[in-house]
Amino acid sequence: MKPKPSKNARKVLAAIKELTPTLKKIQAAIHQDPELSMHEHRAAARLCDFLEAEGFTVKRQVAGLPTAFRADAGDAKARPRAGVMCEYDALPGVGHACGHSIIAAAGVGAGAALHRAFPKMPVTVLGTPGEEVGIGKQAMIDGGVFKGIDYAIMVHPASNRQITRLFLGVVQRVYAFAGKPAHAAAFPEQGINALDAVVMLYNSVAALRQQLPEQAKVHSIITDGGQAPNVIPERAEAFYVIRALELDALANLVKKIDQCAKGAAKATGARVKITNPKGFTPPFNISRGLSAVYEEQVVAMGLTPFHGPEDKHIGSSDISNVSRIMPAIHPHVPIAKKPDAVAIHTREFERVAGGPAGKAAALEGATLLALTALSVWDRPSAFKKIVAEFKSSNHKIPPGLK
Repeated sequence: MKPKPSKNARKVLAAIKELTPTLKKIQAAIHQDPELSMHEHRAAARLCDFLEAEGFTVKRQVAGLPTAFRADAGDAKARPRAGVMCEYDALPGVGHACGHSIIAAAGVGAGAALHRAFPKMPVTVLGTPGEEVGIGKQAMIDGGVFKGIDYAIMVHPASNRQITRLFLGVVQRVYAFAGKPAHAAAFPEQGINALDAVVMLYNSVAALRQQLPEQAKVHSIITDGGQAPNVIPERAEAFYVIRALELDALANLVKKIDQCAKGAAKATGARVKITNPKGFTPPFNISRGLSAVYEEQVVAMGLTPFHGPEDKHIGSSDISNVSRIMPAIHPHVPIAKKPDAVAIHTREFERVAGGPAGKAAALEGATLLALTALSVWDRPSAFKKIVAEFKSSNHKIPPGLK
């Protein structure tokens, strides 16, 4: 038998019910109008306009990002302040095949419901653009946008109603090799072949793969291989994405691949320039205590959580950057009736997310996020344990990853 919600919870549920038609429209509007990372102008405007109408104080274009925002409500001096994160960027070619339209509607819905039910409760809604390219949240952290927020929560659509799932840390590397051009037939001995260096790097990393830790991934493309086959390539370039579940393993793997690049340069006589185009995203530091509070709300709503493996079929997300500065969670709300029925970043996911299941997921996410924040607000002792857990975790970043 489903337990009867508390008086305060009933206020939140009533607010969600009032907001339901509007939240469905917001989710549908963003889903049907996909915008790529860092160009989500219409989505950000829709969300900001809605939050302003709900009584939030909205700051647009924060941290120098045209599509980022922070919207505050409640007593400015009260703590803890909940930070509800929204994402709203789409993917090239397949639109909202990651369901960020659902995340956006759930985030603003949770914030608005809390403010309607409890006007003095401190809550902030954060518009975090560019998740698909992994740069929005760190830029907002660097810009001080998360200042004054005590914990961060969001949901993500998936096939499963999963409470906890890990994310791999990720480092990007560009290896640009400089050689010396020469006529490939007449004077090949006078050239230094930069493409040979890239190929040697590629093969060296391929040989390295058999020694990779179980939860480490390496993927790459050759972005420049020369201009003409009858000219020894003067320049060649490879782009690598390096991932691991543990910080030390990630640092060690990056070091080894850098050594492969330097070895290829030495063997061919080329010079190599190593750059990191988009910074560093650490592995996700899940707040177990905050996750437990969220799961309590799932059960209280008569829903069934999915307890699958946390470390299977995982990628990376810039919420991991947030999880290193405060307690954070990233639970999943389902858009499929069967576990693992629909894979993200596919046309099928985009189609399902844009239908009734997507709207239902947005409402579920808004409800559970709001109830989680309410529970944290109502139980200061529980939040003290969440903070203590966070402080006890290791946040030291190994050299070579920053």
